[in-house]
Amino acid sequence: MASRRDVIALTHEMSGVEINWSPDGALAVYFRFSDKPVAKTVEWNPSDIIVDLDKAGEVVGLELLNPQEVSLKKLLRQIAKKFHSDSIKTFETPRIEKIQELLAV
Repeated sequence: MASRRDVIALTHEMSGVEINWSPDGALAVYFRFSDKPVAKTVEWNPSDIIVDLDKAGEVVGLELLNPQEVSLKKLLRQIAKKFHSDSIKTFETPRIEKIQELLAV
C-alpha cells in the first residue's frame, strides 16, 4: 500500500481529491466534482459509498471507504449512471488510474 507521504504528494497534485487515513489504518477517498453546496447526503449500495448531492440532485462529491477494494473507474461510471451525473464525467481517467495505482495493495 502507498505510504502517507505518497498520498500527501498526490493529494496536493490533484485538486478535487482528498485521501485520509484514520489512526486505525482505515482509508477513505473524497472526490469533489463541484463547488456547489451539499443539499443532501445519501449512502449508496454498498454502504461504504457516501454521495453528496446539490439541490438539483447533481453529484457534488462522494466518499469511498476502503477504496483500494474496488475499481474506481467502474464505480464512478456506475454512480454517474445511477445519479444521472454529468459532473463525474469531467473527472479524467488518468487521474482515476493514478489514484487506483497508488491505493493498490
